[in-house]
Amino acid sequence: MAGTPTEVPERFVCMNCYVVSSGLPAERSPEPKHYEPPSTCGACERDDFVTFTEFHRAYDRRTE
Repeated sequence: MAGTPTEVPERFVCMNCYVVSSGLPAERSPEPKHYEPPSTCGACERDDFVTFTEFHRAYDRRTE
């Protein structure tokens, strides 16, 4: 049986095209498990990201 990862990276949502991307480990962070959004979206090349857990709030604000 294959092993399971012990750490799940934080996910980010592009607010332009709604593609979900994995966060990148922060190089200079005091926290050992801190992730940053990608520099640009792989689908639309924009840089407007929110965390996956905050996406519903950010989406609701845009549709009001």
